[in-house]
Amino acid sequence: MWEIPVDRASYDRAVAALGDEARRHLTIADSFSHFGYARLKLTDGRCGFQDGSLCRIHRDHGEGMLFPECRKFPRIIFRTPLAMHCTASFACRHMLRMLDRPGRVRVLHVTPDRAGFPPDACDTTIDEPPSLCRGKLMTWDAFFAVENGLLEILRTARGSIESRLLTMIEFVRTLAGDADSPLGRETVDRELQTARVDSFHELGSRFLLAPHAPGAQVEFVLSAIHGRLQAGELREWERGPLEAPLKRWASLSDSRRCDAYLRDFRKLYLAANERVHLIIENYLVCRVAGNPEFVLHGVEPGLHAAAALVTLIRAAAVAEAADQGEIVPEGMLRAIRAVDTAFFHLPDFAENVAKRRIDPADLLVLTPG
Repeated sequence: MWEIPVDRASYDRAVAALGDEARRHLTIADSFSHFGYARLKLTDGRCGFQDGSLCRIHRDHGEGMLFPECRKFPRIIFRTPLAMHCTASFACRHMLRMLDRPGRVRVLHVTPDRAGFPPDACDTTIDEPPSLCRGKLMTWDAFFAVENGLLEILRTARGSIESRLLTMIEFVRTLAGDADSPLGRETVDRELQTARVDSFHELGSRFLLAPHAPGAQVEFVLSAIHGRLQAGELREWERGPLEAPLKRWASLSDSRRCDAYLRDFRKLYLAANERVHLIIENYLVCRVAGNPEFVLHGVEPGLHAAAALVTLIRAAAVAEAADQGEIVPEGMLRAIRAVDTAFFHLPDFAENVAKRRIDPADLLVLTPG
């Protein structure tokens, strides 16, 4: 579940204004910490200050009384020596609906005066040299080139979303094997040019013909969903889409379960309209561009986590749509919100994917573009 930190100054201000009500809904987490002094209590995923769809603090005392995390929600902001990066949480329904926009999500680079948030609003500052993967440092300009290279591969019109994910992973693997350390901008640009020429055309086709391990794939999907459901109490909109794959496939024998999953997926996902595929593409663009996990804390584990998330989202959407005979954009958005909230913010998710030594060719059922 989420943990919403409250700094010492905000805690004292709330107690002074709200008295016992503030103490009921806030708990002191670390009396020696300023920024993480307290936590906002959530009951069944619901804030105690919530009144219907409104926040009582905001309504009765104004925006200035809001806790910093609440004031900037749904923004997620972090700082590097290059820039301040701002993305958004898909727990916000409005942000989630933006994935269903008519065109592709754009990544904007704006000057500080147009940023729309104060410079001290960042969630974290990353000062240490970036790491492409464990043991492979890179310069900051190489980091910027890698991030843009991943987005370029992802946003190309060629191939399925799965083959583009695999191209991204292959691009990172090639960079990780380069002899130069730290990794520089020139090497990234050279390997990206190779990816443009070769991978876009050949890598996807090569993996389309690769032998898959559907049993391992289905087991990963179901065990990941089952584990998250067992880990704690989820909100209704999380639990519903996540329970659907378990109910649909978990009671079948291994071979029948694999067959059912692959049959349902191919029938429903391949028949989904272009809006559904664009939603997934927009989701991944936001994830790659907006989360330092992908570029700073090990790109390859981050990309494996992205592949796993796509698989989980797809499984939830397929199970939800199975009785209707088609995947609709609304169902895909519900699946993204449930999976993204329940899995992505767990710090051990990428590590768990890497620990299982899952190969994307085993994790993804690749489809024609």
